[in-house]
Amino acid sequence: METNENITRDTYGLLADVYDRYNRALFDGRLPDCLLTLRAGRRAYGYFQPNTFARDKAETDQETDQDGAPVHEIAMNPAAFARPLLEVFSTLVHEMTHLEQQVYGKPSRNGYHNAQWGEYMDRVGLTPSHDGTLTGKRTGQSMTHYIVPGGRFDTLTRIMLAQHDYTLLREIPRLEAKKKGTKKLTYTCAECDAKAWGKAGLHIVCGDCDAPMKCSGEDEAGEAD
Repeated sequence: METNENITRDTYGLLADVYDRYNRALFDGRLPDCLLTLRAGRRAYGYFQPNTFARDKAETDQETDQDGAPVHEIAMNPAAFARPLLEVFSTLVHEMTHLEQQVYGKPSRNGYHNAQWGEYMDRVGLTPSHDGTLTGKRTGQSMTHYIVPGGRFDTLTRIMLAQHDYTLLREIPRLEAKKKGTKKLTYTCAECDAKAWGKAGLHIVCGDCDAPMKCSGEDEAGEAD
């Protein structure tokens, strides 16, 4: 049976639509196109990476001389999409302020969140914070934010969530990584009852009695790698 569903097109199209809505409403439409990606495996909910890609010479606008123009990246971690969508979208806007500063401001080196970035965050209704609270530090290397109740982001996003269906973003399959663990077995000395633990099939000799140690059953699983 044919279907029009396409998880790649639908998911990325939805993210692009959300980006465009925020760009128009919170950034006056002045943010350039960037590449939106989904990248799992990091602890961060999302990140901004400047100058990740470059436009191909044949695809750029010859009249505006954009050959080789850099393309910035905003990545979202789909493992964090189980959070309320208000929080998920706040991560996107957080990264969009980094894009704004990259293009129009003066970002610090090595990912440091400076005072100017904090001002951009305030403007869209997100308070910069190192711990997610209203009283957290406003600058630093690792930063998150606090959503201002009734602020520009909060008000706009609640309207968007009421008018549009974004549940697809919560339905992206997320598989838990299997933990690598080795079950430890208990070995007991036949002479002094001393114990040792190890994997199955070991031939262990007690260091005190010089007697063989016999496997007497399973113990707790080992730590994951």
